[in-house]
Amino acid sequence: MIKKPLDFYDSKAFLFQAISYICNVSIIKNIGLYFLRSKLNDLHRKKEMCDLDSAQSVGLLFHADTAESYNRVIDFSKSLTEKKGIKVLCIGYISNPKLADAFTEQSGFRFFSTKKCNWYGKPKDHSVDYFIEKDFDILMDLCLEEFLPVQFIVGSSKAKLKVGKLNNKLNSYDVMIDIDKNNSLDFFITQIELYLSMFKMEHKIQS
Repeated sequence: MIKKPLDFYDSKAFLFQAISYICNVSIIKNIGLYFLRSKLNDLHRKKEMCDLDSAQSVGLLFHADTAESYNRVIDFSKSLTEKKGIKVLCIGYISNPKLADAFTEQSGFRFFSTKKCNWYGKPKDHSVDYFIEKDFDILMDLCLEEFLPVQFIVGSSKAKLKVGKLNNKLNSYDVMIDIDKNNSLDFFITQIELYLSMFKMEHKIQS
């Protein structure tokens, strides 16, 4: 008696597990989006336009995925502090739990990973709570991808001005910047600086 190869059944089982996993992830994400939209509707904050020359405090959110991106944010933070005298606080989101210990915290920098989020993606971390409660003059989301835990921070933040990448479906930002032609962190930061300097020029013209 010839038996059928197990590979066929194994592949079907794997496919079923993969589809189930994707469906579960999608359901969980939709639940998270529901809670986030509720948070956005309930949030009350004072909105103000601000440029980098008049800002006294800035919050930076970024995706801590590589040493290169981390170092670029460090340089940007130092530039804001040393050249413009701005108080800067940074939060890095580590989407890969395996990298949780790869980034060393330094003054003004904190990190959180998926391990510090609840089952539907909302961050549960004291550093994140402190960041959210700060009424920054400007909050910049430097993430090139959209992460639900980061969006919970942006949506809950009491910052006066929120800046992020275009195509945010939740309308969490006051200013959205299109970087489709060059989807890099360095270009994104350059464009943010350019757009915020335009606010200053516009204010001078109106004055």
